[in-house]
Order: sequence, then C-alpha cells, then structure tokens
Amino acid sequence: MNRMVLRVWGFLFFATLAAFLAPSASAKVSDWQFDPDVFDARLLQDWLLQDGTYASVFSDEHGCDAARTLVDGVLTKLEADENADSFSADALAYDVSVAENAEARANGTVDASPDGVAALRERFDALVADEAVGHDSQWRVLYRDACRIRRARRLAAAAEIAPQFVYTKHFVIGASHYAYTEDVTDEWNIDYSVNRQPGGQLIRATFAPDGSIRNEVLVETESGTLRDPDVSWDGKRVLFSMRKDLKTDDFHLYEYDVETNAVRQITGGAGVADIEPIYLPNGDLLFGSTRCTQITDCSWLEVSNLFTCDAAGRYLRRLSFDQVTVNYPKLLDDGRVVYTRWDYNDRGQIYPQPLFQMNPDGTAQTEFYGNNSYFPTTIMHARGIPGSDRVLAIAGGHHTNQHGKLLAIDRSQGTQENSGCTLVAPIRETPADHIDQYGQQGELFQYPYPLDDETLFC
Repeated sequence: MNRMVLRVWGFLFFATLAAFLAPSASAKVSDWQFDPDVFDARLLQDWLLQDGTYASVFSDEHGCDAARTLVDGVLTKLEADENADSFSADALAYDVSVAENAEARANGTVDASPDGVAALRERFDALVADEAVGHDSQWRVLYRDACRIRRARRLAAAAEIAPQFVYTKHFVIGASHYAYTEDVTDEWNIDYSVNRQPGGQLIRATFAPDGSIRNEVLVETESGTLRDPDVSWDGKRVLFSMRKDLKTDDFHLYEYDVETNAVRQITGGAGVADIEPIYLPNGDLLFGSTRCTQITDCSWLEVSNLFTCDAAGRYLRRLSFDQVTVNYPKLLDDGRVVYTRWDYNDRGQIYPQPLFQMNPDGTAQTEFYGNNSYFPTTIMHARGIPGSDRVLAIAGGHHTNQHGKLLAIDRSQGTQENSGCTLVAPIRETPADHIDQYGQQGELFQYPYPLDDETLFC
C-alpha cells in the first residue's frame, strides 16, 4: 500500500474531513469559505508530512543536503513508478478545491509522463551543480512541481473509480476518550472541549474534466453538526447522523435523496444518540445508539450498542448486548459486519478495544482480531480491502480522539498482538507497543477507505 489518497464507495465516495478546510474553532459555518492561499499552504504542509519532514527543510542558508535529499526522494519514486508510462503530458492536476475558484486556480493539467519527470530531474541536477542552498526558493518550487505530478498520478485511479464522492465537514468530535462521541444533551459529563463547536456540512465533490475538484454543499447546519455518511447501494441516497442544535438536540439518523435534494429524518427521541449508520443488503439500517441506556464502568458517560431498524425507522431492535461501547460497524465483501468492541471482560482497563464480527442480523458475534491482545490499544474505523480477506483500520489509543496510524490486518497471519497486522503509509515494522495513547504523534489518520491493494482514501 504505497499510494495514499482519501476514501471511496461505488458511485459516491465519502469521507470525514474534520475541519480540513474550516477556519478556527470560533468561526461560523457561513465563514467556511474556500481560501486558495490557505488551501495551497495546507497542501504543501501535507506533502511535507507525507515525506516525513517540515517546511524548515528549505531554511538552510549554507547548504542544501536536506532539501536535495527530499526532492531527490520524490523524483526517484516517480521515476521508479511501474505505471509511469500510463500517464500523459496533460494529466489532470486535481489541485483546485471548489468550482467557483476553478478558472482562477486551475492550471488544468500537469506533465505526469516520464518526460515530465525527466525535465524535473534536469532542474534538480542544475541546482546541485550550482550548489544552490536550501533557502533558495527554486528548491521549494521544484518540490511543489514534483508533488503535483505525484498528486496527479495518485488521484487518477480514484477519479476513474469514483468521479463523485460525498464527505462531511465538521469540527473534531470527541474529547478525552476514543468512544465518547455521542455527546447526549442530558449526559452528566458533556464534552466542553475547545473542539465542541457548532457547524457541519454534507458535501458532494466531483473530479471535474478540467482538472478541478468541485464541491457542492448538500446539507448544512450552523447550530448543530453532522457526521457518518453512508451511500446506498444504488448511489441515490446518503444516510448520515445529524443533530440540529448542540444544546437542544441529539444525533439522529437522516437520509438525503440525491435526485430530489430532499432530507428526511428517520429516527428521533430526546436524550438518545443514533450514530454511525450503514445500509444493510436487505434494506434495513444498522447503527450505534445509546438506547441501551447504559454507562461506562469507569465514568458516568453513555454507552452505545448496535441497533437495527427498517428504512422508515420502524421495528427498532437491539443486536448487541455488550458491557460498554461497540461502534463503527462496516460491511465486508462476504456480508459479515466488522466493528470495534470495548470490552472489560477478563481485560485490563486500558487495552480492551479489539475488532469483532457478526452477521447483519446480529448472530455469530465473535472475535475478528485482537481479543486476547494488549496491542493494538484500539482498532477502529475498520473497512475491508476489496477483493481480499484483509481490512484496513486505524490503530489508536484509549484516552485519545479517534485518530492514529494506518494499519492493515491479515487474519491469515495471526489474530493477536502484531502477528497479523502491519503499519502502512509507509509499510514498516510494527512492534507490539503497549501504550495508552498509542499512535498520537506525527501524521494522523481517520476513516480509511481502501479502493484496492495500492490506493486508499483517508
């Protein structure tokens, strides 16, 4: 897995970008306007993080070792790309964020062919020959040009598979613990962290023929927030969870009709939260809910278990009867549901969040990975890798937000500790570290969505 992008499903692709393009936590949704300069700066920062460094790499006024090593590394990988010959001199750049800025921002295409990379290598060799110091702006410009080619190549496959996708934009949900994202209005310990801010959008994005990525707001709330989009099998509906007001409303299930733009509420009820819904093959919905009316063993905070209902919100039925929270159910290719299970039974206090599996009707609940492990501390946001028996997930901590490191899990290699899992992006050694706040340093990931063995959205 060496190509990183965002995440996809069928006709529509969906992701959660927690305040990726949003301003500071004090800004209102009406102020969430696209700023091309901010976008470019964050894109450059992201590229640098992907390459394991920071902008200071271009600050050396006496030498160029750091800048030269960085740029050479990007160019070398571009030159070694086995699919390089499939890219043309007019590959779509995909460096524009919104339609209204497309004409102003789009350079349209980039020469992603081997000849285009060779031209960059010539510029590189000239800078080395001239002994240009790292502070010379030519190094930064050359790095950006190489990264644009890399971006065009990486996004080409995603644009072909999913020319449209939807995602939600909101502030970070959750506070001191991986599971506490329900935030019920009558809860004893409401999340009062700085990130608990109103505002949320459901957005449809399109990889456009002109090389831009165009965004259209489908649903918006200024006083509440929304989360957890899931697209129907035919691509005509989008299921999501929304609360209309942070102070007076709780998360409930809603559905957006792609053809009519209509939004209908599916579940309701004061003092309960319904989150992380998915469509089941039989037309029913599966989701996490606090309707089990339980609290955690260590605090006065709500617990979510798995529930199901029909498309109209009827015939509500509880599927899991667990001690504490289970969350983020997702369907695998073979019809099983994989989910994260927080379990205190015969476990320590800090390391009890393995992956479980079950049938869509709630039967055959059993371990998927890590039920007798202290590593990974928490396995969350798991999704199947298409055409395989493996899943991609996030390895995170216990007393942390829902983010961490990308983890590929192969049960054929083992099901405990690090026997069947590998850290990816990049692929590297995966020691079984027993750490409460695991994976919270450096580059952080959420909600991975694999397209195939080489490309994923996150």
